[in-house]
This record gives sequence, C-alpha cells and structure tokens, in this order.
Amino acid sequence: MRTLEELLASPPSLPVVEALDRVRACAIPGDATVISAPAGTGKTTLVPPLLAATLTRGRVIVTQPRRVAVRAAAKRIADLLGEPVGVTVGYAIRGETVTSAHTRIEMVTPGILLRRLHANPELPNVSAIMLDEFHERSLDTDLALAFLLDVRDTLREDLSLIVTSATLDEESIVDLLRSRIDTNVHTVNISAQTFPLDVSYMAPPRGAEPLGTVGSGRIGVQREFLAHVARVIESVASPGRDTEEEVGNPPSGNETIPRESGSGHAGDILVFLPGLREIDDVHGMLTAPGGIGTRGVDVVTLHGALSGPQQDAVLVPRSAKESGRRRVVLATSITETSLTVPGVSTVIDSGLSRQPRFDAARGVSRLVTVMASQASCHQRSGRAARLCPGRAIRLFDQVEWSRRPSHTLPEIAVVDLSDACLQSAVWGAPTLNDLSMLDAAPLGHLRAATDHLLSLGALESEVPPSPPTEPAVPADAPALSLTDGESVMLRTPRASGFTVTRLGRALASIALDPSLARALICAAPIIGIKAAAAHVCLIEESPRVADADLATYARRLFRSSHPGDRSLRERLRQSERRLRHQWSVAMSRGFIDEDERAHIPLANGDTRADHGRWSRDDALAFTVGLAHPEWIARRRPGSSSYVLANGLGAQLPELSPLEGSEWLAICALDRTGNSSHARIRLAVAIDQADALAVARPLERESTEVVLVNGRLKTKRTHALGAIELTTQETAGASGIDEAQALAVIVDALAADGLSRSLTWTQAATSLRHRMDALHRFVGAPWPDVSDEALLARAAEWLAPYMLHLREGSALSAVAAVDVLRSMLPWPQASHLDELAPESIVIPTGQSRTIDWTGDHPIVTLRVQQAFGWTQTPTVLGGRRPLVLHLTDPAGRPVAVTSDLASFWAGPYHDVRAQLRGRYPKHPWPEDPLTAQPTNRARKCPR
Repeated sequence: MRTLEELLASPPSLPVVEALDRVRACAIPGDATVISAPAGTGKTTLVPPLLAATLTRGRVIVTQPRRVAVRAAAKRIADLLGEPVGVTVGYAIRGETVTSAHTRIEMVTPGILLRRLHANPELPNVSAIMLDEFHERSLDTDLALAFLLDVRDTLREDLSLIVTSATLDEESIVDLLRSRIDTNVHTVNISAQTFPLDVSYMAPPRGAEPLGTVGSGRIGVQREFLAHVARVIESVASPGRDTEEEVGNPPSGNETIPRESGSGHAGDILVFLPGLREIDDVHGMLTAPGGIGTRGVDVVTLHGALSGPQQDAVLVPRSAKESGRRRVVLATSITETSLTVPGVSTVIDSGLSRQPRFDAARGVSRLVTVMASQASCHQRSGRAARLCPGRAIRLFDQVEWSRRPSHTLPEIAVVDLSDACLQSAVWGAPTLNDLSMLDAAPLGHLRAATDHLLSLGALESEVPPSPPTEPAVPADAPALSLTDGESVMLRTPRASGFTVTRLGRALASIALDPSLARALICAAPIIGIKAAAAHVCLIEESPRVADADLATYARRLFRSSHPGDRSLRERLRQSERRLRHQWSVAMSRGFIDEDERAHIPLANGDTRADHGRWSRDDALAFTVGLAHPEWIARRRPGSSSYVLANGLGAQLPELSPLEGSEWLAICALDRTGNSSHARIRLAVAIDQADALAVARPLERESTEVVLVNGRLKTKRTHALGAIELTTQETAGASGIDEAQALAVIVDALAADGLSRSLTWTQAATSLRHRMDALHRFVGAPWPDVSDEALLARAAEWLAPYMLHLREGSALSAVAAVDVLRSMLPWPQASHLDELAPESIVIPTGQSRTIDWTGDHPIVTLRVQQAFGWTQTPTVLGGRRPLVLHLTDPAGRPVAVTSDLASFWAGPYHDVRAQLRGRYPKHPWPEDPLTAQPTNRARKCPR
C-alpha cells in the first residue's frame, strides 16, 4: 500500500507527470484551473491524487460522464495505491456507492453531483471539484458547472474548480470562468507524449455505404457496411488467410484489406461501432462457423447495456496465459475517453456515432446515426497508441474526413431539456438560459420542456406575488444552515411565468427522468410501491420489442429461462430496490405525502384503490400513462393510426397485437425520415377512465365560436390535450362575447375573401370601384375600400348586423352595397355621382356606363357616336380624363384615346381611309367635329 504522496513521488510513466508541478501550483483554495490534455496523457489518473494531496482539508470529487468510466478510474487509482476501491479512492454511481470515512477521492457521475448540490449546496468536507472530460459537453456536466459557479458566489468561495478536456476550445471555458470568478483562473496545457500512431483510411466498396434505408423507410446502418467492417477485422486479426473465404462476402472494386506484415501491431483490436444492434451483427459475423471467433480469437463486447462486472471484465488487464490469445473488442463510444482498454494496439473506426436528437415540435426524442466528428475520431484513434505504438484504420476516405464537423454538438443543443429545466427551476433560476452555461439552450426546446413539465404537474402558472411583508434578506447575510430535506435556492427567484409545484420538487429529488419519477411517485400509493418501481424500471429499460406490445413482452420476460432474460430480470430487480429506497428517502424528507392520490384522481366509483385489485397489465398501463401523459393516444375513427394528446399522429408496427385498441399508453416513440407520423415502439392498451386519470393535467373543456357555412356556431369541446372526447355544436353565438364572435368573422373574411363571404351585386361592385377611384385620385375623406382596409374596419361596418349574426343569421345576408354606403363620408357623399358618375351621356343622347375597374375610367362607343365631341370629358372633379375606346360599326376596336381633339385632327383620317370602303353604309365625314352623331347606318337609295 502507498500513500497519495508516495504515489506522486514515484508515479507511473505518463505524459502528465511533467506537468504535475504546474498543476500543483494552481491548486489553490477558491481558484479555478482549466487543464487541456489529449487522451492518454494520464490526467484522470494522477491529477485527482495531486489535488487530494495538496488540498488536504476535504474530499476531491471527480466527475466522469459515464458509469463505466467512474468505476474504471477509481479502480485504476486504487490499484496504483495498492488498496481496494472504497478506501482512499471510492466512487458513486446510480444505485451503487463504494466509499468510506477514509475516502479522499470520489469518482461520480455528473448526475450524482447534481443531486448532491440540490440536497446540500454547501458541499461540506469537499475541497475541490474536478469536471473531467468536459469536452464531451454532457448536459449534466454543463449544468453542474453552472450550479458550482453559483455555489462559489454565495456559499463556498474556497471551493476549487478544475475543468479538464481533451479537445475543448480552451478560451471559451476560461472566459466563462473568469466572468464569474474573481480569483485566479489558471490554464495548464499538457502535450501528448504518446506512442507513434499510424492512421490509414479504407472506405467501403460501392454499394456498402454506411447509411441507407433499412426497413420501413428508416435510415440506419446497412448490413453490407457491417460486413465490410467484419472483413477488415478478419484481415487484421488473421494475417495470411483469404478474406473472401473467411467472410463469404468478397470485396469489390479496388478495396484493399490491410494485413499484418510484421508491423508490430499484434495486440488487441478495438472496434468502434455506433450501437448495440451493430455490435450484435458484427459479433455474429465474427463468431459464425469459420469466423475468427472460432479460430483462437476472443470476440468480446463493451457497451452501456452490460452490467458493471461484465464491463469491468473487459477493462481488467489479462493474465499472462490469457494475453496469449488475441482479442477483438466491439465497443460503442463509451471507450472514446477516460477508459483504457488494456492490450489494444489497433483501432478500427466505423466513423459512425449514435446521438440523441429531440424534435421539439413533436416532443419526441430519438437516437440517430450520424458521421462522427473529427474530434471523436481523433479520440478513438488515440486508444491505439496509449500503451505502445499503434495504428488506426478509419473506414472512410480522406475526402469524407474533410467534410466532417470539427466537434460534436453539445447535448444542450440536441436533447430534451425537461430534466435540466426542472433542476434549474428548483435551483431558483427562471430558465435554463439564466444560468452560466457555455451555450444557450434553443428556445424551441425550452418551450417544449416547459409544456412537458406543465403536463406532468411539475410546474404551474405563476400567480403574481403579494407585496412583501418582511424586509428583504441583506446581501451580506450569513449562509443558511442546511438540514436533510431542506430545499435551498441559491438564486433569488425572478418571474418566469411558472413556479415549481410540490410534486415538481419531489420529481427533482429522485434520480430519474421527470416523467418516470412522476410515474413512480404517483403510482406508488395506488398500485403499491413494489409494482410501481418494477414497472418504472421496465419502462426505463426501453426494451426492443418488434410488435410494440410491452405487456406481452413483460409476461414473457418474467417466465423466460434464457440467460439474457435472467440477467435482465436481475438488473431490473436491482434497479427496483434502488427506486424503492429513493422513494422511501423522499417520503422521509417530506417531499411526498403518504397519500399522493390527490395528484391522480381515479374515475368516480373506481374501487381499485386497493393495490391487489389491479391486474398486472392495468397497473403497467397506468404507470406508463403517468410517465407520459402527453403520449396517451386514441385511435382515429375508421383508421389504424392514433392521435396523441400532444397532437402528434402515430402508428403501430404492422401486425401488432395492439391494433384495434381504442386507447394506448405509449412509452417509446420515434420518427422515420420526414414522415408526419411517429412510430410507436412500446405501448400498453389502457381503458378510457385510466387514460383520463393519468393525463388529468391535460384535460380541458373549451367553448369557442366557429363559422360553419357562413353561420356562427358555438362549439363546446371536452378534450384530453389534442384528443377530442365530446363535441357539441349549437347554432348562433348569443352567449359568447361579441368581440370573440367578431374576431371569428373577421378571420373567416380574411381566409375566404370578402368576395366569397358577402353578397356582391353588380351595383355593389360598381360602387366599390368608384369609391376606390375617389380614394386613389382625390384622397381624403374618401375611404380606402380594399380588402385590407375593409377588414381593418370590420368592427365598424359589421356592428349593425352583429345581433342577427350572433343569433345564427348567415353572413351572406350582409349586403356589400349597404356596407359601402355606410362608409361614404358625409356630407361629401352627395357629390359621389358628380365626381365619379356611374355613366355618362354621349353625343347621341344615350347613356354609356363608365368602367371604373382599371387604373383609368373607360367609356366604349362607336366612332360615329362620338361625332361632334370636341373635348374629352373629365371626371373626379376634372382630375382624370375619360379614356375612350372607339370601335368600328362591328364593335371591333380601332382607337384608344384620352385626347379627342388630337384624334380628330390626325388618326381619325387614317381610320376613315381604312374603313369607309368596308362600311359604306356608315358615315365617314371629312369633318367629324361638325358631323351629326348617329347610331344608325345610312339608308340605301332605292
């Protein structure tokens, strides 16, 4: 056994050793330090012991973004000290704590640190917090840093903060720290003195591209690409053998499989794949008859779904006897950072990553497969040269490399923010963006999170506060003394429109997603804590069920003797015990009433308040509904699709046993491509009474006015979110506020157009054009009668009709001509016919209608009817001349003029010369100014 000081005096040979003195100089109470160091330098191994040895008055807490990294980092340091985990070095993850009174260094997940900050933000007996692998930008880590900055401002000015990163832009985090910390913010850069690394590229052949359509229109990893991955692994792991024979899937094109050729890379192979399905597929290919798994090569897997002991078995150095067998480790991105997989000298990188994406418009989270960023690929490649010279084979080409994003998007930009928003609200911040975050949260995601928390009953609309009756607490008041269960806000709450409910604080106290925490808390007093915890654990597991029938899967799981099912059952039982303990703690701290049924009122007369009266399927459905009330769904009439309470449409997989169920409680959804419908992945049939009970915050009754076929109707709706339960329509809107009814009419007029909604006679149309001309050419006080202007004054001209319209009269009964007349200005209205006459008397004594529809008033007549008209008539008080459309005797146009004098003097003679022979019976005098106007042809001599 060694002390921390002895370890630091004789450390393992790691690149970080040369920087330990610089880090020690920065380890000052209250200061902050940013350490930039590439993967493999040993910062996770030696910086925490250095901090604990230098800052002797308290524990050093180190966060790791993944549970497997927490355990591995604690065991690595404990091994160097020659003692078991839990003495000097311990760890805490969800459901497991291994520490003692002697523990100086504690590895934790960011979620554990957040819960501790909520429980006791003073962090007693803690001297330093080290946020390791900050470059991964997990939301919990970002949130923890924001909370810690608040803690330093108010309670713990002596708390040291250390942020470490392998690829983070150092300036951004330093600027954030300096904006909040008055004392020094130090930076330490550690160079990567790792072993040589040979990087090569090997793209798949044509037809084996990584991503493509894989079943039911979903974009996923193609099996042809996974076969390419397996061929490369076979080639590297079995030099000298014919790859085509091994895999049975010959390469095509110019594909060249890299082979071992005395290069010295004879160690284990670490293969990065995006997810569990791809790991299973490649594992099956490698362990099939004739594969390397049957020829002396161990093929193992490493991913988050494995138990702790299973993960540890891959990370523990093998014995001399075991190390004689080569090993292929198929892993997800959990091995990108912090973890050292012993014996690895070759990395094969698929170049793919599975990342969460949140659709704020639909409230659905899903995992998508994307091209890994350059930073991630660098991290992966570095795994090969941690312990010896290595090589990395990237299964894409260099052109594609250049197109990849430099860094992975931070979680705050792509995930559901419900939990983070609830935690920030309990902390006392109005919104997530009011905290000191490195990146702002998208506003759409914040709105979706708020709506979700409202549906859970975790938030409620804020009531304007009463004036304070006590003086405000002075800024220099001493820090509060904290006790178990006490909730302390480090920030002065500011109006955000919502407040955290008692239930919301209870949800935040349990290490679960808010949806699942609500299900646990609210189901426990109704179906029993044992059943509630068991069902919540199953929902959280989110198993892959092809037909989406969770109830049938659960029954099959608990009867199965398959080793995998037995392992899953044991994991579920462990999680169940953990949740039951957390529920008990929440009860003891007063977060939860002994009877929480007030949150979930059952249907009248329901006698199942006794736990034993619930069937397993009904209890499961009830719990699922409590977890996701916004996903309660009802089948559309005459359709196989469903509408969810949040308005989203969804469909079950084909041939699902749930088809035909009227109501569903859904606990897993995803979207396929650009489909407007979501795909239901897990659901349980639920009856309507239970559906209404679990989604009570979404139930509403509304009364609205609608316009149906031009008539006002009152529509009364009883709905569960977007699901209409009952609808009743009555004629008229006499019981509705007139302003509301008027708004409905105006909206309808705007949508359908005034010409379709009102009754427009020829007289009304003519009057509108004349008034329009007066407005354009004369101006005030003649009103604008465009559609926009009429809609703007709708309240004025509709007023005389509103009584009848609200009683159910048709909108078409409103005569447009009367509307226009009501808008004529007084006393100028008496000059309407003088300024904009409807017609004009032509030289023959007849009346001709003036066409006011265009930019100019127009009169059409024959040339012979205009004889004797020496000057062009004017309108609009002499402001505009009439435009005369002159025609031949057959009515065909021959001239357009607004200057008759000029026409008679010139163009008329050309017209006369052309037409007098064609129309000899009609007069074509040489002097039209003195000629008699006529409507008729001359009589032919007999």
